Amino acid sequence: MRNVQYRLGQLEEAGLVKRFTQPPKKRPEGWRQERSICLIIHSGSDSLACKKSRQSNLQAKPVEDNSTLQVKSLDFVDYLSLQKRISKGAWAYWLRKNEASPQTFGYLLSSIHQKIHHRPDVLESILFDAGERNLKGKKLVGYTISEIGARIIT
Repeated sequence: MRNVQYRLGQLEEAGLVKRFTQPPKKRPEGWRQERSICLIIHSGSDSLACKKSRQSNLQAKPVEDNSTLQVKSLDFVDYLSLQKRISKGAWAYWLRKNEASPQTFGYLLSSIHQKIHHRPDVLESILFDAGERNLKGKKLVGYTISEIGARIIT
């Protein structure tokens, strides 16, 4: 799964595909989230045939770091779907953005980050659930922390 997402990220950076993620919706069979991948076809000299020569660069490109610059350019949930682990910087950025209390940052950046560090899928699920409840700010942070404690056993 991570290899597929990594390759899709490379193809998206090369301008060959574009990913679209819709918010999850409740259906009779359960919660569903629609994700689409669109192939980008350029006309003239920028055609896919011309880009074939550039594909060898995709193999040699190093893995990108998990800096907060990448988080700022994406919605946090979309950022999580591309990650193998959650960086402390990205987690701190999300906490600041959602008005977490500065007195709790030590606990949130140590104990809670250890729980979610290798589980971006669980955090993504929690944030989707919080989005359905329209939680914002400190309520979102509180809900997320309580759900992390309930869903991830270390």
